[in-house]
Amino acid sequence: MSESVTIQGKRMFENDAFILLWSAGLFGISYPLFTSFHVYIKHRQFSVKATGVEKRFLLSCIAEWQSMGLPMPAFRDSGLLPQFCEAVVSKPGAKWVLFFKHQTPREAVARLTHPSSGTR
Repeated sequence: MSESVTIQGKRMFENDAFILLWSAGLFGISYPLFTSFHVYIKHRQFSVKATGVEKRFLLSCIAEWQSMGLPMPAFRDSGLLPQFCEAVVSKPGAKWVLFFKHQTPREAVARLTHPSSGTR
């Protein structure tokens, strides 16, 4: 689903191509079940809302990162968020399948923290 309106939310990530926004749910509830993620595509000037599968994957990556005791600012700089944005906007293409179906959140985080280790 794409929208031509700007979504209100906290900017989790931004580069030349995308803005990843986190939005609280109804009544400002920030419990993960009620939140949503939107990827704003700058050159097209519209946003794509992340599906439940995509949201759970990102939240699981964040949880895995935190369980390793790594700081959240390092997560934002790790390279996972631009990959997430590219995968979300490419659904149902090959990038989406490779990112969300051919790796677990644990494997995605492990590749970022130990790039030379061949997890699988």
